[in-house]
Amino acid sequence: METLIPEVQKEIEKIAKNHDFEKFTIDITNTASDAGDGYIGVIEAGCLKDENTDKKINLVLKKAPTSINLRKQFPVREAFTREIYIYEKLFPEFLSFQTEHNVTKIFNNFPKLYGCVEDEYKETLIMENLKESGFKLADRTKPFDANHLNLVIRTYAKLHAVSYGMKKLEPEKFKLLSERISINIMMIHRDQARNAEREETSKSEEGQKENRNMMGAALLKSCFNAIKDRPDLTSELQKCVKNIFAHTTDINKEKYAVVIHSDCWSANLLFKYEDESKPCLPTDISIIDWQTSLVSNPMHDISYFLFVTAGKEDLNNYKGYLRTYYQALCENLNDFGIEAESFYPFELLEQHWKRYSRIGFLMSSSMLRQSLSTTKTRDLSQMADNGQNVFDEEDSDDDSELYKQRMIDLVEFIIENKFLEI
Repeated sequence: METLIPEVQKEIEKIAKNHDFEKFTIDITNTASDAGDGYIGVIEAGCLKDENTDKKINLVLKKAPTSINLRKQFPVREAFTREIYIYEKLFPEFLSFQTEHNVTKIFNNFPKLYGCVEDEYKETLIMENLKESGFKLADRTKPFDANHLNLVIRTYAKLHAVSYGMKKLEPEKFKLLSERISINIMMIHRDQARNAEREETSKSEEGQKENRNMMGAALLKSCFNAIKDRPDLTSELQKCVKNIFAHTTDINKEKYAVVIHSDCWSANLLFKYEDESKPCLPTDISIIDWQTSLVSNPMHDISYFLFVTAGKEDLNNYKGYLRTYYQALCENLNDFGIEAESFYPFELLEQHWKRYSRIGFLMSSSMLRQSLSTTKTRDLSQMADNGQNVFDEEDSDDDSELYKQRMIDLVEFIIENKFLEI
């Protein structure tokens, strides 16, 4: 146990005691994740064993980077404390609420948290190792097929339905529970970093608009590079950049805002298959990495997910996937006695899709590149310690042809359907 800091060792001892281990050992490796897994955090696998019995628990230790330079640029502590809050407070309340209402399809699609450390520079989550239970990543270099797309969409509908149920039936509880995660930590931290020397300007409406436009330009940098040989697409997209954040102000305060995952790319979705010889037929899913979870419109999740994982044919079938989502949402809302067609008509959901899918486009324009990379995601600690800005997309003339084509397909889809028009 010499590799564990005292605070984590104490949590491990609690876990062993809670599971009646008589005499235990903990073996730690650094093989919990494949290349591309994770983004912010050091992931290690551990096996907690009882020396006197056959009992064991397979664990994952997710540890926060300690780089001071990274923490100046990126909300590391905020991300870890938010995820700890999600697992320790929000998920238990959501589970209890669903049990009280005899929900038939409970949202429990996340790993179990065994313990955590919240001390600054020592932030750690100790969770079950889902890969030991048969969960695995899908091939992130390929678009998801319809079975994977539908399963994820139905699962997000379950998550969102719990929020709607609690907002309607126990509004004060939902307000208190969601208050701490109501604001996007990425936006706040980024604005603070960029405006440390011009704080008063950033408080004005014009200053905030300028900040959002700067963020949009940064997120779309790799997108413009990918489509540079298509001047028609470049010209159309440039017309929309200044208004890319239109309609998204105070999205967390609107009537239909829910607790969302908000980090919907393929590396955060683990699938289980009943028959390993049929990888196109997933039977279960677990969603990981809740560090940037917040309160927003549900189309934030759905658009982000589809734009990162769907191929051209499935993008063009987006209305079918919206129907899949809506059907699942209705089924889950019925468990709370909510008549979805009057509470949230499908026509209104379609309006929200057109209004808020621009958020999914912004996120996917950056994360699609990560998803299609054959190497591990960028080492942000190393970048920060080398004096680089971790938010700047690298200029690259050697992006894969696969990424360029997927980005062209996505931009064509966005422009043809006028999703960025006000």
